[in-house]
Amino acid sequence: MKTSMTIGKLAKCTGVTTDTIRFYEDEGILLPVEKTDAGYRLYDSDAVRRLVFIRHAQRCGMSLSEIRQLLDLKTDDRSCCGDVRALAKQKQVQLEEKIRSMVAMSQALSELIETCTVEDRSTDDCPILAALESRLDVPRTRPFQNPALETTCATFQIRATGEKEPEKEPHGRNTSGSLRTATAREPTAHARSSRPPAPS
Repeated sequence: MKTSMTIGKLAKCTGVTTDTIRFYEDEGILLPVEKTDAGYRLYDSDAVRRLVFIRHAQRCGMSLSEIRQLLDLKTDDRSCCGDVRALAKQKQVQLEEKIRSMVAMSQALSELIETCTVEDRSTDDCPILAALESRLDVPRTRPFQNPALETTCATFQIRATGEKEPEKEPHGRNTSGSLRTATAREPTAHARSSRPPAPS
């Protein structure tokens, strides 16, 4: 016979608050085994294992929806380990993409912090505030006093949204990869007048 415990004892046993346990019940991923005549919820040792499972999955970045899928796979006789592995692999790819995005945003913030070195600068020209409120498709109504801040804000927006930064042209080459050729300039009137007369 399984030992029953109240929600308070279950919370104390697992380190989870009673509100969290009730929330999991509302989400359908944890249910009491029975209720007393007085309406108290009673849980067994399986509830402890399930709560540990849920908390561990959350630490791995799983959402409640994904945890529900894992629990369904666990109780489905037609499922196999490969199904669980596929779901875990999908979550890993999502996390790696999120990490790359976070690193890019951290780098953009580092650049803004390095740019914001004048402590007594007006907040109207603060590069950090400007970058956080600006959008690439909406021009600022008030131009920066320092034009370099415009580039910094654009870089921050590109990295924060995950867009690719435009590739820089290699020095001395055009977009087709061929060497640039200098275009001969037409001599100015002053240059023409200052030339010595051609020998007769």
